[in-house]
Amino acid sequence: MVLEQAGAQGVIWWELEGHRYPQPLTWVGDPRVLDPKHPHFQTYAPELNTPVVYKGQTIPVVDACFRKWKDAGFKTGVTVRPQVMTYWPAVPLDQAKAGVEAARRRVDTAKQKLAEARESVEEAF
Repeated sequence: MVLEQAGAQGVIWWELEGHRYPQPLTWVGDPRVLDPKHPHFQTYAPELNTPVVYKGQTIPVVDACFRKWKDAGFKTGVTVRPQVMTYWPAVPLDQAKAGVEAARRRVDTAKQKLAEARESVEEAF
């Protein structure tokens, strides 16, 4: 296993709930959405609950992954976001892309202003 070769002590599964829709500026950080009873289960990686057989037992693939790592002696964890996620109806892809582009323009402007400020400081010295 690559982890053993690297001398790893554990595995942290970043963004366990998946990255189904375009949202490059954020991550959910709430593994509870993988519970089929969660109201937004279908929105986030329901495929992780696909049944697989691991050591003769049928379990969700997400559980099989964690068991395999634990059985290999690794500590396991997930990332959890401290903020409360607010859910709203799904946004059409074209609107989501427009929102992402608007955010990118804001980031580009901020980078430009930062570069200009840095040049001003360097010129002053």
